Amino acid sequence: MNRNDYKRGSISVWDNAWVHKKIWFDLGKPVDDWGYFDFFRAGYLETWLLKNKNILCIECGCGSASISTYFSAKGIKTVMLDASPSALKIAKQNFAKYNLEGIFINGNMENLPIASEKFDLVISFGVLEHFEDMKPAIKEMVRILKKGGTFFAAVSPRKHSIQLVADLTINVLMRFLYNIKHGWFKEAFLNSYPAKPEFYENSFSARQYVKIIEECGLTNVKLSGSRPFPSLNLPVYLYCFYIQFMKILRFAHLFFETHSSKLTELIGVEWNIIGYKK
Repeated sequence: MNRNDYKRGSISVWDNAWVHKKIWFDLGKPVDDWGYFDFFRAGYLETWLLKNKNILCIECGCGSASISTYFSAKGIKTVMLDASPSALKIAKQNFAKYNLEGIFINGNMENLPIASEKFDLVISFGVLEHFEDMKPAIKEMVRILKKGGTFFAAVSPRKHSIQLVADLTINVLMRFLYNIKHGWFKEAFLNSYPAKPEFYENSFSARQYVKIIEECGLTNVKLSGSRPFPSLNLPVYLYCFYIQFMKILRFAHLFFETHSSKLTELIGVEWNIIGYKK
């Protein structure tokens, strides 16, 4: 993989994105909406994917390894893989923060340096949508999965969702007010609209995702909408109110995550995809 190929993983772009970040995940009290999203997701995935705690799990494209940190704290043997050394550094800091043990591998998802049929559970979050051709990476994830093992991916492709609504309304307003507050009047009127991401995102449909994953060797593949709440560009002191709002609606959020429909697929910021190796 060319390290600057934006349509096949964007390795150098992601490494630059992680190089200045600090410890990301908090097992205690989330400080922003992303922290809450990760904590909430980890909680319901524990019930969904970790019925048997005596398994070996790998998170491909782990980034800060938020979910793996949570899983490891629950007693799951975890392996974290990422092409970005900077991301792995953050993942290691998250594990060290809670005195957790894990294996960290710097590797390419299209050519995993791992033996076949080794893992009971292969997971990824916010990774596959950054590939123009997902098949090489998915085939590798399936290859290292044991027969009967579980594949789980959360993807956030370029699509209509509640996030787009928030980006065009609340987030535009918050960026506008931020620029005005700092006296950046030109930026307020010219650059308050949603910024174009510096990394590639595919725009495959839900049906295309399912078809591709099935073609890579998985069976009983199911896709459902995920995350009915958008990420908001709020001042730090306002995140506590947004998090409290989402906590009040936790029952509705959980219902959304566990009941698939065309509406949840459309509204959800992400899609959850689960399948099993034949």
